[in-house]
Amino acid sequence: MTITEVSPDIFHNRLPEPAHLYGSVAFSELNRYKCTDGDLRYLLFSDSRVRAGLILGRHGHTLHTPFSAPFGGLVVNRTQRVETIQLIWRTALQYARQQNLGLRVTLPPEFYDPDTTAKSILALHELGMSCVLDLNYHVLTRAFCEENCASRFRNQLHQARNAHAEVTLLDSSPESIERVYSIVQQNHFAKHRPVHIPLDNLIATVPMAQARFFAVTHSGCDIAGAMVYTAAPGIAQAIYWGDIPGYGHIRPMNLLADYIIRYYAAQGVEIVDFGPSTEHGAPNTGLCAFKESFTAIPTIKPTFSSQV
Repeated sequence: MTITEVSPDIFHNRLPEPAHLYGSVAFSELNRYKCTDGDLRYLLFSDSRVRAGLILGRHGHTLHTPFSAPFGGLVVNRTQRVETIQLIWRTALQYARQQNLGLRVTLPPEFYDPDTTAKSILALHELGMSCVLDLNYHVLTRAFCEENCASRFRNQLHQARNAHAEVTLLDSSPESIERVYSIVQQNHFAKHRPVHIPLDNLIATVPMAQARFFAVTHSGCDIAGAMVYTAAPGIAQAIYWGDIPGYGHIRPMNLLADYIIRYYAAQGVEIVDFGPSTEHGAPNTGLCAFKESFTAIPTIKPTFSSQV
């Protein structure tokens, strides 16, 4: 198995249809500035033909996939055999070690690319890389109905409706994006958590991510919001969502979850990915319980690491 570093254009031409947004050249180039010294690498793995690609961004002394996204992993254009995936990851790890660099790999939840993800988990585990497991939650829109939700979710949903809270799908103008971004900032600031995407970067991401923005209002005030990407064909992903401190008693998050699921179901989207409910493997049990209350299903999102 040979490994070749290529230009973004060659990578895209060889692998034009990644399984998800974060495997695309366009998304990677938009975020190149986040790499140390702009060090972004496009690698092709081949024997008699190109078998897979890998986009790696360097942070310090470690190569990352993803370097600025929820997950990364291999880009393939057809199903690859188990032994091929094993050899590709072995070659990638050797590539990093030969340059005295570590390797950090966060794979997507399995429903994004079941075949490649399952085989990659096996291969990375066999290489002896350390692993952290996070819980990620998603909803199957076709199976969703309010009656199947937990009674506490339904009761709180009625509470939000009775309080006359309303959800609005906003346009994608810079003003609307900034409106939702401000809501998310206030939510994260109260929880001492950063918002990792700058506003100008978010605005630039909107066209390629087919992003949608939602706001919950009460008595004319914004009290919660969400920004959602089309992360893959048939999959919408809530990148950031949250409420403004002081409005939790109105239960805007129940209203928002219900609206987002129903909106994407009407668009023919099969899955809404509501993201992880753990941090470095430690579960936020309250958040897990909330997502499970509206029938969200947990799956594993693994991160494998090898130090220098």
